[in-house]
Formats: sequence, structure tokens, C-alpha cells
Amino acid sequence: MKKLAFLLPLLLSACATLDGQGGISQAIVKPLLENECKGQLNDRKEWRVVSLILTAQKKAEIEQKICGCVSEEASQNITAENTVGLINPNTRTQTAATMAAQSLGGCVKRFITNSGR
Repeated sequence: MKKLAFLLPLLLSACATLDGQGGISQAIVKPLLENECKGQLNDRKEWRVVSLILTAQKKAEIEQKICGCVSEEASQNITAENTVGLINPNTRTQTAATMAAQSLGGCVKRFITNSGR
């Protein structure tokens, strides 16, 4: 009975947030990841150094591209464990932080390297 009590809310939540492709809704995941990305990005030394030489407009543009990249890559690689973590309000923030961190480095390198061209 305890297993059923645990699984029922999880299954109902999962069904409510699944999109037509069988994944957790992008409308829910992407904003979480983009928000988490902005906080993590501002903590990165290379971003702080590069942002010193950028205009405010260029900095905002690159930040948007980096965090868009992070949310896109991370949301395409959602595991079952991530789905459970994102559904659970107690673990949602930590799960989003972990997912964003896994994609952030590659996205930073991609857009900082390309910003000089």
C-alpha cells in the first residue's frame, strides 16, 4: 500500500506533464534550466572576465544564447531520474542545477569562442 501511495502521485504528475513526444514538457523544463544557467554562468570566472570587455547589449545577447543552448541540450537529455527530480518540488531546484551544470561548460566555450567572430 505504501508503494502505491508513493507511485500514484508520481504517475499522475508524470502523465500531466508529458508532452506528445513522451518527454517532460519543454514549457516546464526550459525556464527552470535557463534560470539556473544564468546563476551558474555568473559564477564562472571565464564569463566574468569576458563580460568585462562586452557591451551590456552584447553580454545579454551571448548570455541568452548560452542559456538557450543549456536549456536545449539539457532538456533533450532528460533521464527518468531527472524527470522524477523535476516533478518532486523538494528536488526540483537541485535537479535543474545538476542538469544545467552538465551542459554549461560546452555551451560557454561554444558561444564565447564564436562571439569574437
